[in-house]
Amino acid sequence: CEAYWCPCILYGKNVARSEDPTLTGYSCCNGSCMGWAALACIGLQGILQCANRGNLRAQYKIEGDTCTDFLASCCCVCCALVQEDKETKDRSSQVTQQQGYQPQQKMAYEAPQQQYQPQQQQFQAQQPQQQQAYQHQASMHS
Repeated sequence: CEAYWCPCILYGKNVARSEDPTLTGYSCCNGSCMGWAALACIGLQGILQCANRGNLRAQYKIEGDTCTDFLASCCCVCCALVQEDKETKDRSSQVTQQQGYQPQQKMAYEAPQQQYQPQQQQFQAQQPQQQQAYQHQASMHS
């Protein structure tokens, strides 16, 4: 139904899913959709769709050639879009299932040790001086 009534949206979704199987940040009115719609106004949407079919074949290692891609894209637009949609859905579900649950990495935060070392050294340097001062004051009061 979507391929018949809103083919540009389905084309945009197919392109987006081939780039990112999770469709993170996907918008139905993306650049691919708008480009397809603009070319469809003059009957040249088959050019983009043919290029996308070629990309999908290369990406998923599907047999075929440019001639059949062009014929499908120009003569059977809706059927070709549905075929591409099913192929990208199936392939993207395989990718997301293979990834499975990915636990988050542990936080890697180290306290800045160097910041405290000069203060410790300064404290240790002051400590003998303070002890001498206390001993001097104690000897003066006795």
